[in-house]
Amino acid sequence: MNSSTDRLRVNVEADGAGVTLQVTGDIDPATAPVLGRRLDEAVVSGFPTIALDLREVQFVDSAGLRVLIRANHEIRRHGRRLCLRSPSPPVQRVLEVTGLDEILEIVP
Repeated sequence: MNSSTDRLRVNVEADGAGVTLQVTGDIDPATAPVLGRRLDEAVVSGFPTIALDLREVQFVDSAGLRVLIRANHEIRRHGRRLCLRSPSPPVQRVLEVTGLDEILEIVP
């Protein structure tokens, strides 16, 4: 299962433990809805863990952060876990500056 726009690609890989969304590109007002839809699909899938691999994301703005916050809320509401895997340095910096590194689970 893959989704893409010119500036964002989301590849989905599932295994017995959960699902990983490998995100490549920028997350901004034009591309955040694509990521939001893929996260919504992951929530409905029933996997206990949803991981977002962010190592190939070089930019995230407030639209992207809203998608992450909303997804985290929905996933936790369903008793499951969202983790952000290996955010790139620019994304890690945005998470730290906004305080979201204290709210969202970040794993190497």
